[in-house]
Amino acid sequence: MKIAIDISQIVYGTGVSVYTQELIRNLLKLDSQNEYLLFAGTLRQRSYLKKFISTLSGRFSSKVVVLPPTLADIIWNRLHILPIEKLIGNVDVFHSSDWTQPPSAAFKVTTVHDLAPLRFPKLTPPRIYNAHKERLEWVKKEVDRVVVPSEATKSELIEYGFDPEKIRVIPEAPGSIYFRRVEEEIEKIKTKYRIRNKYILSVGVGQ
Repeated sequence: MKIAIDISQIVYGTGVSVYTQELIRNLLKLDSQNEYLLFAGTLRQRSYLKKFISTLSGRFSSKVVVLPPTLADIIWNRLHILPIEKLIGNVDVFHSSDWTQPPSAAFKVTTVHDLAPLRFPKLTPPRIYNAHKERLEWVKKEVDRVVVPSEATKSELIEYGFDPEKIRVIPEAPGSIYFRRVEEEIEKIKTKYRIRNKYILSVGVGQ
């Protein structure tokens, strides 16, 4: 099969960026049967995308086009025109990003990490809220399989009107940089930051 994956979102340093990078790296390592096409639309991040692509090996090709995210939102989420095949050719499977949902004749797959932008609209910039809301409507209408990281996200999608038969729960595994530290390393860090009692660790993102 020929499988296309939209990697446009890898440039932002978010959790979705890391997820997409790790998904690509590991699919190419594990799967030598299928052919992959890595697609990206960008205005200013072409060099970043090309650099990432240059680190990969496996059975794949790539296509990076000049397509700013704002324009992609208008074309694919609001107007919902221009099938992805016009840019990448025919494919068997198309995995869209979390930003846009292009029309496609292929078997369509996407990953919905959470519904935070819709659940907390007051904390979400209007442009991002509208893009996610419009995209999710097309996902609900047209996508054949929706990957989610948890039963909680699955339940939220069902409440939002999604067909539960189309949803697949696949937990997101940690990257290779995460592993259990030895006790000596832990004590060294606790000493460095003067941690003597029980503590709460808050994990966030750099965005």
